[in-house]
Amino acid sequence: RIVSWKLSPETKQQVSSTMFLRYILSTINAIQSGCWGLYKFTQGSARWDDPTGNSESVALINGFQLADLLITDDWRNDKSTLLHHAVGIFSISGLLLGNIGETFMCDAELMELSSIFLNIMWFYKVFGKTNTKSYKIISVVFLLLFFVTRVVMYPLTLYRVREFRPDEWNKLNVAMKAILPMLWFLQLFWFRKIILIVKKGFSSAPKLKE
Repeated sequence: RIVSWKLSPETKQQVSSTMFLRYILSTINAIQSGCWGLYKFTQGSARWDDPTGNSESVALINGFQLADLLITDDWRNDKSTLLHHAVGIFSISGLLLGNIGETFMCDAELMELSSIFLNIMWFYKVFGKTNTKSYKIISVVFLLLFFVTRVVMYPLTLYRVREFRPDEWNKLNVAMKAILPMLWFLQLFWFRKIILIVKKGFSSAPKLKE
């Protein structure tokens, strides 16, 4: 039981909160989708001819986003999540209903690998372990994964689809063709902020604990 854990009152409150549950579900979702993308990626170019399981994996992301919305305490105080999930559910549902992008969905799911470590960092903060060596290591891993999967691989995925799967690319409407590339600039914006946050964490950290 949480009440028997040796935690500070603030940490007990966090662990007992809906937000803690939401982060657990978010982590499960990130592990599922990220690891599926990684599994398909290990198949090399063959994954582009075998969409098996991709739609099902992406559908689970929709399930998570809907569940996260339903257990949110107050949508009025969490408008960013409401907007993010609404756009996500709408976009993913459109791709699934139109049978669009089956072969490159798994490559896009690789981006969720960085979310695993982002969530772990949140748990470290809740338990007051941000001054540990392991937290710093996880921060660097998160930074590197974000760069590789979102800054580098995401635009490459879009390029591959346009060049080698034009039939799938042409299924997208004009709005989606414009929005998907623009998301890369959003990744660049967040990557810059992440660098500053990680850099600040290292420069302001006291002596690290094991």
